Amino acid sequence: MADDLQISLVPLFAVENEWDRVKNLLKAATDMSGGRYRISDLKNKLTTGEFQLWVIFDQKFEIIAAITSTCTEYPDGKFLSGQFLGGSRLEDWKDKFCDVFDQWGRDCKCKSVELTGRSGWSKVLAPNGYREMYRTYQKDLK
Repeated sequence: MADDLQISLVPLFAVENEWDRVKNLLKAATDMSGGRYRISDLKNKLTTGEFQLWVIFDQKFEIIAAITSTCTEYPDGKFLSGQFLGGSRLEDWKDKFCDVFDQWGRDCKCKSVELTGRSGWSKVLAPNGYREMYRTYQKDLK
């Protein structure tokens, strides 16, 4: 991770204040959801606490990327699910974010991490231990 970048989970009380800074980063991802989510739907999920908002920012506190997550209960256990991502400089922060996200999953007592995205993510995520599962990216936590 580039030394000038930081990762933060945005507290629920601050999501509304940060919305204008992240909505354009996340809009492209919601636009690719096949009608499942509009950007307004995503805002609702984030401001009610159903989804969490993660940001990657530089030393000037400029947000360069935003990611959303939630914990999903399945019959065999809980998974940390990442749904929407938008931003830049992916190679500068991806590895560190995967480490932080994995730890968040463990802290939330999740069995696995799953990331939903387009097929191109397969190559990007493989070095971090993810494998493609029906175009959902999953990594077991230990």
